[in-house]
Amino acid sequence: MHFLDNKTPGESQPKSGIKDIKSVIMISAQLRAARAMLNWSQSELALRADMSVETIKRLESMPDTLAATKVSTLNAITSAFSDAGVEFTNGDAPGVRLRKK
Repeated sequence: MHFLDNKTPGESQPKSGIKDIKSVIMISAQLRAARAMLNWSQSELALRADMSVETIKRLESMPDTLAATKVSTLNAITSAFSDAGVEFTNGDAPGVRLRKK
């Protein structure tokens, strides 16, 4: 899983820039954006994350953060995206991007 913290120069952050899912606040718009970048349907994400389409729909419709979501659910989703080359960015500008190859 890749979570990049958008720190300004001089601020401390782990050398790798990768954060653990437990310390990252993800928003529902990031899930929708990551799916769009990969041109995945909700069904495709559900299949790759080994969960129901209803779970994906529920998460994507949540207002703002997914803080109340089980860590195991977020891990499964972010692992599926990471395997496809997606990184989630956080900090002042939460978003998603494709990893450089």
